Amino acid sequence: MLIDNDNFVNVVIAHLHNQVQLKLNCENNENRNSYYKKLNNLADSLGQTEYKQELNGLDRIISYQSGIQLEHHFQEFVEECAKLFDVKAIVILFDDVDMALNKTHELLETIRRLLSCPKILPIVCGDNNLYKSILQDHFIYAGNKKWETRKPTEQQSENLRDAYLSKVFPDHLRINLLPLDLLIDNIYIRTDKNENNIRVNSYITNVKKAACPLVNGEEKSYSYPEPTTPRELIQTIKLLKSSLPIPENEDDESIKDTKLFWNDYSTLCEARDFPIGQLTAESEQILATKRENQNDKKPFHPLRELSLFNVIKQTELKNITRKYDYYTNLKQAFSEIKSDEKEKMWINAQEVFIDYFEKNNQMIVKSMPPVEFYINKLSIPNSSLKFTFEKLNNNITTAKNNDAKKLAESNIIKSKVMLALYTHYYYYSSENRKTSQLFFGKAFELLSEGLLLGKKTSDEALELKRDQYWVKVIENLLYTSPFHSIYSLNPTKNINFENKEDGSEYEDTFNKFKCDKNKTTEETYPIEIFAHKITEWENNWSKQLVLAQTYGLNHLLSLVMNKVFSQLHEMRINGTFKNDALPHAMKRFEYVVINAFASFLKPDKVVQQNVATTKKLVKLMEKNYLDQNASTKQNIIEFIGHKNDENKNDDFIHNLLRAIWNHPIFNLISEDPIIFGLDSRSIDIPHERMKEMQHRLNDYKIVDIELLDIDVVTELLKGFDEVINQIYEESGTLFYVLDFFSGDYKTGINKYKTLVNMHDEFWGVN
Repeated sequence: MLIDNDNFVNVVIAHLHNQVQLKLNCENNENRNSYYKKLNNLADSLGQTEYKQELNGLDRIISYQSGIQLEHHFQEFVEECAKLFDVKAIVILFDDVDMALNKTHELLETIRRLLSCPKILPIVCGDNNLYKSILQDHFIYAGNKKWETRKPTEQQSENLRDAYLSKVFPDHLRINLLPLDLLIDNIYIRTDKNENNIRVNSYITNVKKAACPLVNGEEKSYSYPEPTTPRELIQTIKLLKSSLPIPENEDDESIKDTKLFWNDYSTLCEARDFPIGQLTAESEQILATKRENQNDKKPFHPLRELSLFNVIKQTELKNITRKYDYYTNLKQAFSEIKSDEKEKMWINAQEVFIDYFEKNNQMIVKSMPPVEFYINKLSIPNSSLKFTFEKLNNNITTAKNNDAKKLAESNIIKSKVMLALYTHYYYYSSENRKTSQLFFGKAFELLSEGLLLGKKTSDEALELKRDQYWVKVIENLLYTSPFHSIYSLNPTKNINFENKEDGSEYEDTFNKFKCDKNKTTEETYPIEIFAHKITEWENNWSKQLVLAQTYGLNHLLSLVMNKVFSQLHEMRINGTFKNDALPHAMKRFEYVVINAFASFLKPDKVVQQNVATTKKLVKLMEKNYLDQNASTKQNIIEFIGHKNDENKNDDFIHNLLRAIWNHPIFNLISEDPIIFGLDSRSIDIPHERMKEMQHRLNDYKIVDIELLDIDVVTELLKGFDEVINQIYEESGTLFYVLDFFSGDYKTGINKYKTLVNMHDEFWGVN
C-alpha cells in the first residue's frame, strides 16, 4: 500500500527485506554478509537513480551508469533472496494495482522493468478496462505540459495504451477470472455458530427475499444491489449479518430484525448507488415509526408523503442519484392521446401541468408510470347524473317490501361513495365550472393506506375512533387532487377550456350525490358508513395486514402501482372506457388491481397480459368473467378461486390477496350498471329496428294511441325494450329511447310517452 510519495520499487525491496530478516536470524554470518553486500549495491544504484535530477554536469552523466546497473543489482538481490529461502523463484502478488490511480503507470513500469527478472513471478490482479482508462489518461496528459493547448488525438492514445498493456501483460500470460455469479455456488460461509458450512448463494437468496419481500421475481421484481465482485460480496455479508443473521442450517431462512435491517439495507444501497433500494428502505423506516406512533386524530397519507410513490417529491431529493427522465416520458405518454380538432382545446389545456413539471426538475429516481390524464369524454354529464338520481330514488318508491327498500337505500349510499372515490369533481373551465371526471387515484390511494397502515381495533370505543380516522382520511382524499393524476403535478392549476354543460345546473344535480355530512342533522352520512366498513375490513384481515407490514409492503406496492397506472393509461388512450358507465370502469379497475397483485404474489405460472379490456360490457359484469380471461384465470382463479369462495388454501400469501380483494372499495359496484354513464357513451346510435319502431308509431296519432288495447301497448313497448337490449348486447351502449326521439325523430316523443303512461296507469305503477 503506497502512502503519499512512496516509491513502488522501494516498497517491493522493503517487503522482501522484511521476509529475509526473519530468515537471517537463523542463518550463519556467511549468508548474512553476502545478502547485505547485494542489498548495499542495490541501494547505491537505486539512490543515484532517484537523485540524478539534482545533479549537474559530469556527475549527472555518471549517475546514469548506476541507473543502468539497477536492473542487474536488483536481479542479484532477488537471486540472493531466493537462495536464502531455498526456492527456485519468488512469487509476488499485486492486488488493486488498478486502484492506485495516479501511480498505476509507475507500478506497471516497475513490473515491466524490474520484476521481469527470471527469479520473480509477479502475479498482478486488476480490471483490464480500468487499466485501459487510467493508461489512456496517462498517455494523453502525463508529462505533456502543454496539453491544455495541444490536444493529442484519441486514436493515438488508444494505440499507445493497447501496445503498452500487451507488452506488460502478454496475452499468453493472462488469465481471465470467472465472474462471481459463476463461482458463488461453490463459495461457503463458516461462522462460530454453524459447524456445517452455509453456501453463500443460500444466504444471498435470504438477502434478496428480505430486501424484496412478497414478490416472486416476475418482471425483474427482485431488484436489489446484487454483489458483482468478491469484495462486494464480503462487505454485503458483513453489513447485513447483524440484522439478517446467517442461519445455522442451510435450509433455514434468516430471521430478519426488521427495523435494523432496513437501516443496514439503506446503507448498502447508498454505498452501491442503488437509489430505488434507498427509497424503499426509507419508506419502510418512516412507516414503522408512523405505525408505532399512529395518531388516529391526524391522518398520514403514505403515497403522498413517501418519495417512493410521489414523482414530485423525487424531483426534490438531494444527495441521491436521479437518472430517470420522467418529463420526456410524460410528454411521450401525453402525445399518445388520440384526438380530433374539436378535442384539441382540452388536450392542450393540460400542457400547463407538464410544463410545470419540466420547470421544477424533470429527473426522478426510478421509472414511474404516466399520470392519469384528463379525458374530456371520461366525465359524467348532467343528463347522466339526473337519470341516475331519478332511477335510484324510483327504486325506493317502488320497493315492494322493507328488504327491497333497504337495498335501494343502500344502493343510493353506495352510489354517492362511488361518485366520490372514482371521480374528481373539479374545475374544467375558466368560468369555474365543475364536472365529475373519471380518475382512479383516490381509490388506489385508499386501498394502499389500508394495506400500509391497517391495524386491529380491540374494543368498541377504539373501533369508533378508528371509524372517525377513516372518515378524515376519505374527506382528505375528496378535497385533494387524485393521487398520480395530471392535477397532482400542480394542484393550484385547473384545465381551462369551454364546455357546453351548464355549470350551475350541473352543480345542483351533483349536490344530490355529495358525501358531505349535513351539519344540521344527526343523520349518518355515506362516508361514515363506508369508513366503518373499512374498520371492519381491517379487523377481519388484521393478521394478514400486520404480517405483510412486518415483511415490508412498499416494494410490492410500488411494482403494483407501476403496473396498474401503466395499464390504466393504455385503457384511456385506446378508448377502452368509451362506452362504459361508472360501474363498468370500476370493475375494470378492480380486475386490473387484483391481477397486478396476483402477478407478483403468486409463486409461479404467471401470465403477463393486460386484463379487463373487453368491449363486451355484459360479459365484463358477469361473475364468471375472470374464468373467461386467460390471464385472470391463471393468476387469480387458479390461485385463490373466486372472490367469495371458501378458502382453498389458508396460507399467508393466498389470504393476503383475498384481503386485498375484499377491501370495501371493490364492494361498491352496483348491480345496475346503467347508472353514472360517462359522456363518451354513444346514446344516439341509430339502429334499423329502432327506426322500424318509430315508423310503427307514425301510423298512429296521439288520440289513436289513447284508444289502443293494453295488449297492443304492451307489445309496442316490448318491441322498444328488445331493441334496447339488442343494442346493449352488441355495442355495450345503453340506448335511451327518449334520447333517440329527441334527435331526428322528435314527432315520436309524445307518442312514446303516451304509451308509457298508459302502461303504468293500467298496471298501477306510480
